[in-house]
Amino acid sequence: MGLLEVLRHYRRIRKTYRSILRHCRENPVKAALLLDYPGFNFPLMRKLHAMGIPVIYYICPQVWAWKEHRVQELGRYAARRIVIFPFEVDFFRERGVEADYLGHPLVEDIPPLSDVPPSGDRLALLPGSRLQEVRRHFPLFLEVAGMDGISGFPPRLFPSPTLDPALYQPYLTRFGRRVEQERSFQNCRAALVASGTATLEAALHGVPSVVVYRLNPVSAMMLRPMVRVDHISIVNILAGKKIFPEFLQNEAQPESIRQVLAPYLSEQRERRTMHEELKRVRSILGENRVTPALADLVLEYAA
Repeated sequence: MGLLEVLRHYRRIRKTYRSILRHCRENPVKAALLLDYPGFNFPLMRKLHAMGIPVIYYICPQVWAWKEHRVQELGRYAARRIVIFPFEVDFFRERGVEADYLGHPLVEDIPPLSDVPPSGDRLALLPGSRLQEVRRHFPLFLEVAGMDGISGFPPRLFPSPTLDPALYQPYLTRFGRRVEQERSFQNCRAALVASGTATLEAALHGVPSVVVYRLNPVSAMMLRPMVRVDHISIVNILAGKKIFPEFLQNEAQPESIRQVLAPYLSEQRERRTMHEELKRVRSILGENRVTPALADLVLEYAA
């Protein structure tokens, strides 16, 4: 995520890109399923299209947030476009490009919310899945977890399965208290979440959350003029209003976060209100099962 961060890994990215194209030239490929990651997959999509390989693009980029011109590229080079939010279908269609909503993958794995807000005494900490996200968010999350009004709720870290567990240890050592490490929202009363898919995961589990994101200041300065949405959390974008409080860049200060988070840990009225909002977000996504539908689509093109 970001510009400078990508440049640091450019050689590895380029090597991977070239190896994929070489494989496609040397082997019979009937179809390509490209997942997300437009910075990598858009150049690949154009190359595969030129080679006569039909491209199914799953999890289309957030063109409604920035880089709207990508809609036309998807229309030109992808045989099918599969989106993961219902409103994206209309966004594409209004620009002359067809897209399909087959459901959201998280909905398959998480049962619908009950009428009662989840109870529990844990504070979930989800600092992100990227190295730079953990470095920027985890110390802040732990500081908030140790503050008055928050410290009575034992923190639970959701470690990223793609990162070295040793990355978290220096921060945990400085924190000086036991921190559970488990990717489960069971018994979690509220959450601190780095913006991303994790915010929707927390919402579908009915866990009141505060969303935080800190980006490299140079990257943030360069990207800000391109962003066209009022919220960064997909939960708030789906709802059309701010359900999860958001703190970006220098706004993300421990005391500011503590003041907003504390009511979701203690006040039942606040928790009930948010629970009803999160049930509405779930209803927007529907109950479609995307995996078998996507598999059928891939097989159709491969045949």
